[in-house]
Amino acid sequence: MGAKIYPFKVRNAEGYGLVLRFEDQSNSFTHGFECGIIWQKLKDKQVIDRETINTENKEQIQQMAEVHHRIAEFEDIADGWTILTIE
Repeated sequence: MGAKIYPFKVRNAEGYGLVLRFEDQSNSFTHGFECGIIWQKLKDKQVIDRETINTENKEQIQQMAEVHHRIAEFEDIADGWTILTIE
């Protein structure tokens, strides 16, 4: 069975849309996927400018930034969400 792809026009009340539904809906998978994206950006020496992350990933992302000799700045914005900046 192929992946279900949802168009951006499908949005919830807050305006967020689902592009791809992962079969594994666990928090650990979600957090790992998010960290993988951040890791690739760090590896590619990209600037991360005010990206929203899961607050539970702050410590892991801080460690990742340190490995790449970068400084991570965090701004808690809402229950469970944080803004990340790494220059």
